[in-house]
This record gives sequence, structure tokens and C-alpha cells, in this order.
Amino acid sequence: MPATRSEAGAEVAGFNVLVGGALGGQQPELARPLDVFVQSDSVVPVALAILEVFRDHGPREQRKKARLKVLLGQWGLERFRAAVEVRMGAPLERAAESATRQHGGDHIGISPQRQPGRSVVGCLVPVGRVSGDDLIEFGRLAAEYGTAELRLTVQQNVLIPNVPDEFLGALLAEPLLATYSPKPSPWIRSMVTCTGNDYCHFSLIDTKAEALKLAGALEERYEIDEPVRIQMSGCPHACGQHRAGEIGLLGDRKRVDGEILDAADIFADGCLGED
Repeated sequence: MPATRSEAGAEVAGFNVLVGGALGGQQPELARPLDVFVQSDSVVPVALAILEVFRDHGPREQRKKARLKVLLGQWGLERFRAAVEVRMGAPLERAAESATRQHGGDHIGISPQRQPGRSVVGCLVPVGRVSGDDLIEFGRLAAEYGTAELRLTVQQNVLIPNVPDEFLGALLAEPLLATYSPKPSPWIRSMVTCTGNDYCHFSLIDTKAEALKLAGALEERYEIDEPVRIQMSGCPHACGQHRAGEIGLLGDRKRVDGEILDAADIFADGCLGED
């Protein structure tokens, strides 16, 4: 996590290290602070040292227990930290002040840039799935209305930067933006799913299609102003991080009157931190 400390009156930027996070399985855990601060040139060596300690000492008897969180549970954080220091061959700096203040937003919509008269248009990719043809069309729009540049966000949405303000009206009228809207429904805006059984044999349900149907049904029934984080996983591996959603859905199969039906276990009030 981004962090800063003072050195000789100057601010030094770097990262605080957290370890052992895992949202899948029956015993999910958030990553825990290792009480270590690293500057950018030490990120790779420290990460390698952590991996090497886990490689040499982590449990291997059962595949499901071959996780860093299990080793941390056996050893505790101080013993693990000391082992990483031995691997590094030098003491590690203690954690510095966190530089994380608030969530940066999803970048959906029209946002003015620093450059006067230019804006970035953030387009929602519903449940993170876009076709190759549509990506090619995004490229055409970026070339016609911007500077032939596209950016992708961590939420798997598409940004078209450097759009002159006088071109915004024409860009927003393009048919592609009816599907990938800069003004999406609050129900679909923060919807997160895993790949689903289209491309993953672990998934029990078609998470992508079910999420779209769910968002559509909720939009018909309820009017809301703020997005709700609905997160769906197709199996306990939790690639959709269902435990972190305000509403979480875990795919399942149930027998009803002799027929096997798609189903979901429901979770509520999940989060990944105070914010």
C-alpha cells in the first residue's frame, strides 16, 4: 500500500507491505500488515524474499493448505518477518505512514482534464466483457474524437482521453456508447463477476449472464441514486470477490422437485476496508 516517511526533512515515497490475503475458500482472510516499509527499488527483492520463505517453509501436504495465510497462522507475523529479514540479509524498515486516503472512483462519465478544453470519457463495460469488434470500434472512436488512445481501468472499463469539448456531443451520440454507456444504471455500474462457466470449469453458473439479468430486474423494480456493489462468484475460489460486496452472490446448484437448477448463496455487508 502507498506510504511515506520523512528522512532528513524530505518526504520519501514507498509502500507498506501486507501479506496473506485470500478471499477464496471457507476461511477467507484480509492481508495483514507485515510492519515493513519499502522504497520502489526494494519492492522486487522484498517480494522475492517473501515468496522464497513461503516456498521453503509453506505447507505442502494438502493442496488446499498450500497458502501463505496458513503459514502465517502457524508462525505468526513476527517470526515470518524475521525470516524475510534473514533472506534479505539486512534489517527491514518498519512501516511508515499510509498514503492511502480514499477510493479514487471508477472514472465513469465525462471528466475535465488538466488540459483546458479537453475531457476524458469513461465508458462502462457491463460485467467486464467486451467483444473484439467493439474494441476495434472503440479504437475508431478514439482516433476520430481523441488522440487514438484508449485506457483501461482496474474495473475493466474503457476510457477515451483527450476529447475536445466541442466533440463530446458527437461522441456521446455514437451507437457504441449506448451499450458501453458513460451514464449507466447504478445497478450495473458497480456489478462485479468472475468469468463464469463460459470459460472456467470451476464455475457452477453463468455469472456474466445472470448478473446482467439481475441488474435489469433490479433496475425495473427499484430506483436508486448511488451504485450498489453487487459481486458474484461462480465457485468458492471467489474470483468475483463475493465476500467483499455490499451484496455478494456465490454460485451453486440445487435440486428442486427433481430438477437441478442454478442458484446462489447470498452474502451481505462486505467490504475491504474502512472506506
